[in-house]
Amino acid sequence: VSGEISSKIKELKKVLSGTASYDVLEPYIIEATKSQPRDMSILVPGCGNSNLSEKLHSSLGFSNILSTDFEPEIIQKMNERGVKGLKYEVSDSTNMKDQYTDNSFTTIIDKGTFDAICIDATKETKEKCNKYLNELVRVSMAKGGQIIIVSLLQDFVLNNLIEFFVRGQSN
Repeated sequence: VSGEISSKIKELKKVLSGTASYDVLEPYIIEATKSQPRDMSILVPGCGNSNLSEKLHSSLGFSNILSTDFEPEIIQKMNERGVKGLKYEVSDSTNMKDQYTDNSFTTIIDKGTFDAICIDATKETKEKCNKYLNELVRVSMAKGGQIIIVSLLQDFVLNNLIEFFVRGQSN
């Protein structure tokens, strides 16, 4: 790994571990979304109690953000924050067929959710990862759509991503 890439990986690891602020991640999001309109549809799956969606809205001006989590209590707390322009819904990100149609979102930003799903290199975990990634692809691949995954990239996480996106082993 080159020095520049290694440095960027270290910065992203700081973001995920909570030792760095959103400001470290923001330039990467700006770069990835620079050609997209501010009203594009964004999905933040597995949002937890993160302020990522709030920052995307307040700092970058995105106005069409849906954040989901499978825990109703989390979604209730996030909705109680009362930030205008943000929507929070309960959703199982591995099975969104009943909630969101194909090509519903221009961009998906996953900050740690894939890491939470991809906990080891077992067959069961790989199947759950593929189910999750298939759903992300299904709801995001509108023209110009993109999936941004912020991850610590342990070896088994990287292997799952490579097998899914590069080798096409999505089932």
